[in-house]
Amino acid sequence: MALPFVLALVALVYLKPQEFIPLLAGLPLLHLVFVAAIAAVVYEISTGTLALRPPPQWRAVTAFALWALFVLLLRNRWSVPRLLAGTGTGVGIFFLAGMGLGTPSRVRTLGAVLLAFALMLATLGVHQSTQDFVCYFHEEDGEWEAPTLDGHPCEGWRDCEFQSQRWDIDWECERPGLFGTSSVAHGRVRYRGSLADPNELALVIGIALPFGFALREGPRRKRGRLVGRLLALAGLMLAAWCIVETKSRGGQLVFAAVIGLYFIRRFRIWGAFIGAAATLPVVLLGGREGAEADSSAMERIEAWYEGINMIREHPLLGVGPGEFVEHHVRTAHNAYVLVAAETGLIGFLLWSVAIYTTMKIPWSLWWHGDRRLEPSLAPFAPALLVSMIGMLIGILFLSFAYHNVLYIFMGLAGALGLAAQRTMPEFRVKVGWREVLALALVDGLFLVFIYFYTRMKVV
Repeated sequence: MALPFVLALVALVYLKPQEFIPLLAGLPLLHLVFVAAIAAVVYEISTGTLALRPPPQWRAVTAFALWALFVLLLRNRWSVPRLLAGTGTGVGIFFLAGMGLGTPSRVRTLGAVLLAFALMLATLGVHQSTQDFVCYFHEEDGEWEAPTLDGHPCEGWRDCEFQSQRWDIDWECERPGLFGTSSVAHGRVRYRGSLADPNELALVIGIALPFGFALREGPRRKRGRLVGRLLALAGLMLAAWCIVETKSRGGQLVFAAVIGLYFIRRFRIWGAFIGAAATLPVVLLGGREGAEADSSAMERIEAWYEGINMIREHPLLGVGPGEFVEHHVRTAHNAYVLVAAETGLIGFLLWSVAIYTTMKIPWSLWWHGDRRLEPSLAPFAPALLVSMIGMLIGILFLSFAYHNVLYIFMGLAGALGLAAQRTMPEFRVKVGWREVLALALVDGLFLVFIYFYTRMKVV
């Protein structure tokens, strides 16, 4: 009963149907389904279908959420409703996915759904990239605001201005897509809502690819192997094509990491060469070059530099969740700097422990217990670990610290841990004080590195 509601939440986060289906416009659909999912999980727990066990990383996630709330109460209590509606929903999705999907079949189902949504988004991106450029306009400034379609063909925004003879509005020359989507920055494909950033679109596509490998490695049937391999190759090529069209350098790194790590795991030393060959076209064809790319990189470095200054001025509490843009013209474009600047060093450590515990679940299962796991579940431990490594690389360049997609993957890791306990009752994931101290040291070294790097580039 809980499964369809949790999957509906994931669909609302990824696909945003409420933004392009008129009947759903204006409805608080995400929060309505969220409440229904809570009721479904509580019902299954009360009937004994699910055990009343929280995900292994619940303490760290809860501690970070409470600390973020405490900091915001001190810094700007009027923004607390925004925090509850945003990050609070993400934390809720983490608990619902972790507790409501803690069986082998449900873990596989969520992995398959995440892969399906990623390939659907890739299909939309590829379709968008094949369309001719047309004119768009918007009345107000806003880099990611959805523009209004004008429809006249163009090669640049000046064509739109000349054809319309209107100079009082901002024009864009972009590619149209399905569901009212459009490209940005003259051709970079994107989706909409929280995935309107091409870099985030590339990230969510790349980190879902390991689940395709995991599904292929499950209990196999002799029939249909060739068809399955062809479908897997087609999906991989589709994802690669879309990532190229996003022109995201971070997306390139994520794609290279997840593909390279998978082949190294599967074929050892030869896998490095296979992975390099598989990712070379994306590296060569994707990404931006020239003055625009250099300007974008410099803007990010400046944002990191300002984030470090915020940490230096407010080391304990930070400036408050969501308050980074009140101290700088743009967001941090780095999840680690963003968390440290907005919640202080304590919040950064709590967030790091939550991420580390999430990583430790699939690592422990892969390294120590994958042979004892149910055969259909065993491939998901390395797949999720590779996905999380790819995410940690990608969010070096994205303000992804509170994103619902991150909490979905954390919930999947929690569900994997609970599902593993069905065949391995003794399985537990604990984080000791030595590990916490090591994380604190790593956090500190990272921030020191960012400080000297940005100081060298900006000053």
